[in-house]
Amino acid sequence: MRAIVARLCGAALALTGACALLAALALAQGRTLPDADAAYWRAFGLARCALPCFAGITPGETPFSDVVGLIGESVPALSQQLLVSNSQVVFFAEDSALQTSLSGVVRYHHGSVGEIRLSLYLPLSSIVLRYGTPDCTLLYPAAAPTEMYLYWQAGDLLYWASVGITDRVRLSSPVYTLASTELEAPDVCHTRPETRAWRGFAPVPRMLTDDRAGG
Repeated sequence: MRAIVARLCGAALALTGACALLAALALAQGRTLPDADAAYWRAFGLARCALPCFAGITPGETPFSDVVGLIGESVPALSQQLLVSNSQVVFFAEDSALQTSLSGVVRYHHGSVGEIRLSLYLPLSSIVLRYGTPDCTLLYPAAAPTEMYLYWQAGDLLYWASVGITDRVRLSSPVYTLASTELEAPDVCHTRPETRAWRGFAPVPRMLTDDRAGG
């Protein structure tokens, strides 16, 4: 019996290692894994479309008057009444089975949606595997960073994520915010001198000395 258990444990460890290797290879090659965390993405409206779109809402395209209906249709875990004003829609979602939640705000801009900002908690691996490697990064504060911002450009729109970091950027580093906007210049990677090229899961001191994104 002990031998059987040992073999099963060995097989489980090998499978875990293989999964980690596959994830690392996917990241290295810039591929995405659309099925990663599928239950989470479906429950919170992220599965309907990919950023810069969320729940069928795209900054600069979707009329602000359509936001309430689209969130109601697209976010199964929607748990409370939406807070609606002339300038924004605030919503909350919670899934007891997944034991996690998400909140968001959709902001008005000249009749349409100007910005979507989501507060959540996901590992960085989940975001990069789904959206691919970012176009550039920004460390904050510059001298001793505790946060990293990841930026992607999609035509005239910008979407970004905020990540908590310590001594290095890790697969498990927590993502706290996802956002897409038409209110910021989409070419941030070329216009902000403090941005840097993505250098993967690296120690922070190395990222501080790497080349600028637009260099």
